[in-house]
Amino acid sequence: MKVGLNLVAGYADHHARYYNYSGAGVVWERPDGTLDTTIDELLRVGRAAAQVIGPWKETRPPAPTIGRARLNLLTPSGLHFGEGPLDTLAKDKLGGPVINSAFRLTPKARIRGSLAPAEPRGDDLDEKPEKPLQIVPTQGTGVECFLPRDSRMEIPV
Repeated sequence: MKVGLNLVAGYADHHARYYNYSGAGVVWERPDGTLDTTIDELLRVGRAAAQVIGPWKETRPPAPTIGRARLNLLTPSGLHFGEGPLDTLAKDKLGGPVINSAFRLTPKARIRGSLAPAEPRGDDLDEKPEKPLQIVPTQGTGVECFLPRDSRMEIPV
């Protein structure tokens, strides 16, 4: 089974992103308001978590390793984040609502957007990816969730 990370993100301008572990993705540039409520919910629970988690003052860490998830909470005060095994974060009183909101956004973005074809990345456990997932610092406010490919959010491409 291929492994890797999926990324789902929602931003205050109601743009959203879904990048599949394979390299395929959806870039939602808000052609209409159909995802606004779902994105607003992700931002609401992300703000609640960010109020408890202090801003990260170090360099942004690399992508999570296999089996781990990360919640990046992008705020005017900087990056706030939580990371750990998906099961642990999903049960956490702060992380759980963020993970669940990200799961709700993912299929909607997939259905409303068009999934661009992927280039092979070599994500098998036994080989290093040829094109590792790059974390690019974003501008503005939003929530980014890096989730293991084998998590319950996975929808067949």
